[in-house]
Amino acid sequence: MYENAAAISRPEISAFLEEASDDAGLIAQKILPVYTSAARAGRYPRIRIAAGNLMKAGSTRRGTSGTYAETTRSFEWDTFDCQDYGLTERVDDAVAREMSNFFDAEVYTAKFVKENMELDYENRVAGLMFNPNSFTTQLPAVNYTAANLATISFATDLNQAIAMMRLRRYKPNALVMNRLVFNRLRASTLLQNYLYGNIGAGTTYRLITADDIGAAFGIPNVYIADAAIDPTPLGRGTASVLSNLQFVWSSAYIGLFKVAGGDFSAGGVGRTISWGADCPGGLWVSETFRNEERRGNIVRVRSNCAEKVIDTNAGLLMVTNYS
Repeated sequence: MYENAAAISRPEISAFLEEASDDAGLIAQKILPVYTSAARAGRYPRIRIAAGNLMKAGSTRRGTSGTYAETTRSFEWDTFDCQDYGLTERVDDAVAREMSNFFDAEVYTAKFVKENMELDYENRVAGLMFNPNSFTTQLPAVNYTAANLATISFATDLNQAIAMMRLRRYKPNALVMNRLVFNRLRASTLLQNYLYGNIGAGTTYRLITADDIGAAFGIPNVYIADAAIDPTPLGRGTASVLSNLQFVWSSAYIGLFKVAGGDFSAGGVGRTISWGADCPGGLWVSETFRNEERRGNIVRVRSNCAEKVIDTNAGLLMVTNYS
């Protein structure tokens, strides 16, 4: 466990951050649930469909000699390696005193620092999950462009994606898309017709919700990823520019996943592995320490984790060709 006599763990700040956090569309932990590991790095076994002979259906009838058929199964090994992430910000003594009538400067500084950490984590997870090197991809029946609003066939695409995952013996329980793609689908004629009946035949136009999509296709969790980020490097004196903002999760894909938490044996697409010895109690640790030379307290939020896809068959990416 990390120990530093100068650094003071601030669990009350961590508690405030958990209670007061506005997730702003953050979904990373919902897709890759946190799993606490006793080791910083290690390896684990996994069975793939092909090498594991998981879906072979050969004859199991007992032979005339009295013997039964015998099968073999191969395990594969994968590894994880937690990385140390953190961000600090100084709370000047004079500023803390000036603001004390309004709020606790350390608490709110920790809140803002944690939000920066969360965005970096969200960005890493989005880059891993919306990556054609992580999962198989499926092309759309019709590209998801503004010009194709009348012919985009999301229902066809999603039903095909669900069928492909069911063919692999997975029942998807999470669908992920960003706000731009969701808004495009809400305005599409064929999805309106699929959900509510034929528009123009006495049916009033309705605003499609995420719950409507989930209920119609049997997916309990439909996540609209609203998190946005300024991708320019974080640095002292570097201000965010509104024109630089973009959604963390790309418009290029819609992700369909089987999500599960707990031990790896429970399956699911992946985990956020947190090193428990360095980050006890969860993914984030909040600390403060004194910087007397600059007459202020340093607030630090850190994490020691690895984002890991543990089953590439538990996910599928629907290509949108959004434009």
